[in-house]
Amino acid sequence: MPRIWISGDKAILLRDFLRDYCQVFAVLEEQLRRFTLSGTLSYAVLRDLVGSEEQNGLFWLLKDSAHHLFRSDEENMAGMLLDWAVGYAFHECVKLMEDAFQYQHYRNRFLEFKERAAAQEGRTVEQLFPLLMQTHESAWRELTRIVHTLSQCRELLVHYLPPYGSAGQLARLLLEREELVRHVFGAAYVQLLEALYGQERGRMLLLAAKDFLDGGRPQAACDVLAKLQTVPCSLAAEAAELRTMARKALE
Repeated sequence: MPRIWISGDKAILLRDFLRDYCQVFAVLEEQLRRFTLSGTLSYAVLRDLVGSEEQNGLFWLLKDSAHHLFRSDEENMAGMLLDWAVGYAFHECVKLMEDAFQYQHYRNRFLEFKERAAAQEGRTVEQLFPLLMQTHESAWRELTRIVHTLSQCRELLVHYLPPYGSAGQLARLLLEREELVRHVFGAAYVQLLEALYGQERGRMLLLAAKDFLDGGRPQAACDVLAKLQTVPCSLAAEAAELRTMARKALE
């Protein structure tokens, strides 16, 4: 991907990266919760998340996006660490997917053998049974490494994103996918908003409204502006101008 193209559309790419990161993290966090409670993983979920060379899954696309956005940005340590962390977690997930397949499919057949085996075969079954437990333990280690590694990306994003705090695309994502982003970032969600918009949270709404307006959605812009209950003096003129533009577009 040409570097010039990246620079021209970096705000859009960062919006997509943040959205995809949150979706990937939420899926894997749910798999960790499931594994903790029941000791099982969904191979189908992991397969769809990773995908293949012919049809990349969301995690594969996230890994490629990290390479394009951050790998050559050698002056920004947060960016280089984001690229490393996402790439590391992706390849761990490839191993996890294989372990999930083995445990999900081979375990059930093995348990059938264990029930049916006669005394002679039973001794062989007992010798093979530890392999299942090793696969289970391997999957647990891989999954906890993945979630731990991706969780570190929250702080890295808080450090990396502030220069793009004026991007309407990013503000609109934070507004439209607030529940997802808030869930993934947890306690760091407030830090993320403060890093991007300081104490002027209304700035995010104004940027999102402008992005809706630029995208030909004046009613959506009006709906966002309606959420501004009180407008700080520093934002009042801009808010009034956007309201006027949105109303005219609706006429």
